[in-house]
Amino acid sequence: MCVCESVCVCVMQDSRWAEEKQNLIRVNQDLKEKIASLEQCELRLRSEVRDTLDQNELLEFRILELEERERRSPAFNLQISASENNSSLQLHCRQEGVKDVIIPDLLKKLDLLGDNGELFSKQKGFLEEELDYRKQALDHAQLRVQELEATLYSTLQQDPDSCVSESLTDHQRARLTESIEALRRQILRQSRHADTLVLQQRMELLQAAQQRIRELEDKIDTQRRQIKEIEEKVCMLNPLSLVHVLNL
Repeated sequence: MCVCESVCVCVMQDSRWAEEKQNLIRVNQDLKEKIASLEQCELRLRSEVRDTLDQNELLEFRILELEERERRSPAFNLQISASENNSSLQLHCRQEGVKDVIIPDLLKKLDLLGDNGELFSKQKGFLEEELDYRKQALDHAQLRVQELEATLYSTLQQDPDSCVSESLTDHQRARLTESIEALRRQILRQSRHADTLVLQQRMELLQAAQQRIRELEDKIDTQRRQIKEIEEKVCMLNPLSLVHVLNL
């Protein structure tokens, strides 16, 4: 009866391990879906940043042309007809078909990426806790398997005339011992290998996401500096001459 109970305990332990592994697989699938969503968001943001940089380069080139034309053109005493919320630069941008640079929208998207990065950090912490728990469970299971093996050997050696010993031949006892040892090695090997791969993949994805966030922050800072330089250049121009040039 003792051997049968031990085998039942092993089967129940294996079922619990299988259930825990399925839960970890579901968590990994959720992470993959969130990573795919983040990558799509990053691609859209990269495209918008590239478009904005191209527009800034075009605007800088156009301002250089305006400066040169303003230098060669005589000044005219014209009235500026611009609304309160529109500057000369904005009027010129509208005439040239250049879209406004909406920094708050870019910052919101950057904040979204930052939130996703924090989410990855939290999920990484959860995975580490899960791995620690699984390692402790595996260590405990390893000790339990060793105890069951010792109990089996002790029972067979101390009571060779018992019903268990009579019902098991030497070959069957050897096969049972080999099966227990093989199962223990297989569970330990597969679980530790899977846990190592999962942790490594999550770490690589987290580092890649953090690197993309840093790159986007650098691009936005560069864009802000370019916009500030453009605004300073426009402020240095003669407003009356600029309006005359724009009307040409």
